[in-house]
Amino acid sequence: MMDQLDQDNITPTSDSGDEVKKDFKGLLGSIRKFLSDLLEIRTNTDAVATKDSIIADIPFKGHTSWILICSIFIASVGLNANSTAVVIGAMLISPLMGPILGMGMSLAINDIDTLRRSLKNFTVMVVLSVITAFLFFYLFPLRDESSELLARTQPDIRDVLIAFFGGLALVIARAKKGTIASVIFGVAIATALMPPLCTVGFGLAIGKPWYAAGAMYLFIINTIFIGLATFLVIKFLRFPMVRYANSQRRRFIARVASLTGILVMIPAGFTFYQVFQESLFKKQAQEFLRETIEVYQFNSEGRYVDNLTKIEYNDGESPLIELVCMGDELIPENIVNTWRTQKNQYSRLRDAQLNLIQGGRDDSEEKFNYVSELYERNKADLLNKDEQIRLLKEEVENWTKNAGKQIPFNDISKEARINYENIAGLSFAYKIQTDFNKLDTIPVFEVKWKDGIRQNQKEDEAKKIGTWLKLRLQDTTIVVKEVD
Repeated sequence: MMDQLDQDNITPTSDSGDEVKKDFKGLLGSIRKFLSDLLEIRTNTDAVATKDSIIADIPFKGHTSWILICSIFIASVGLNANSTAVVIGAMLISPLMGPILGMGMSLAINDIDTLRRSLKNFTVMVVLSVITAFLFFYLFPLRDESSELLARTQPDIRDVLIAFFGGLALVIARAKKGTIASVIFGVAIATALMPPLCTVGFGLAIGKPWYAAGAMYLFIINTIFIGLATFLVIKFLRFPMVRYANSQRRRFIARVASLTGILVMIPAGFTFYQVFQESLFKKQAQEFLRETIEVYQFNSEGRYVDNLTKIEYNDGESPLIELVCMGDELIPENIVNTWRTQKNQYSRLRDAQLNLIQGGRDDSEEKFNYVSELYERNKADLLNKDEQIRLLKEEVENWTKNAGKQIPFNDISKEARINYENIAGLSFAYKIQTDFNKLDTIPVFEVKWKDGIRQNQKEDEAKKIGTWLKLRLQDTTIVVKEVD
């Protein structure tokens, strides 16, 4: 009886464990089915219609050529006028995406004829776009370097990601039965193929080839990664490969397509690596600045002008970090050396050169010119940042005031000769002095007296001249001394 009771107690426990396992497997199956239904795209793909629609967008002639020319003009006007809305409109009507999708698809399905047509039409489109933009900016009288233009001259890691995921979204939308038009329009805006080509024409028109090179670099990034995304999606969807009756020709075509794909991937990988390395360098540079100059406490009138900081990767060959400080207070050299030591603790900043631009009022004119140069160089970053523009204007006005604060020595000497007949000569210079706590620049007048003047008379005259100069020049720091 005890054995029977034990058996009765054990059986329900075993049955319960089996039921739990069964329920757990059922749950996993349900989750798997849910995710499959959620993410599966092959079953709703129309390979034939997708291929036909992409091939139909490749040719460049007739209506398509005129649409491209019009979109180039619209984009050029929008970039010139710094109008984001107009630039978006130009991107929506641009037909540049067709040949790029054609190249990616033809590589994926081993279709060398489509690849040849895509490359031919793509080259014609690019050349025509650059020529049209060049003529517009060369002949148009207003050629300001707007922020919309300059923003296309320095691509970074974000442009790579936008192009790749934009290309993925575009091909997936084109492959769906009943193409999602809104996705196509959105990708056209996000990937921005047209503005970089307009900026290439702009850079050539104004004689700044580095603008053209940066913009063409961005266009190449967009093109390569959109094509790469197309290639990967078409492969994933298992579009049927193009078959050739001649097996030898088929193998040759396959090798050419594979080689072309590898050649496309090499610059894509190199571009991604370079941009990624630059992004990591700038990230560490920002961390370094937050731990050094940004927490440094000035005792008096010094100021770190963060919006004039220059961080340049220069392909890793000669990276540079340049800081600008304004005001009379100098940062001690031992502090700067400590910062250089801290910089070397960052793996990607060890080879970077750290420069610190600073100085007092005595070089105000030189610093004013430097600020003006920096303003022009950083205009792209400042145009849409009202607060930074206000701060920079304050600095420029301050240094303009100091640079213009020159002693009218010629007029002063004439007035002194008329008012004080015992003066035989007058000289002027700025004297720099310090009590090791702060640095001061003192305006000093030196008076040479005529022979036969008594000492007490010289002292009285010197006091009068000092009072007159302080009132005349509105400067209470003026000092009058006698020349021996």
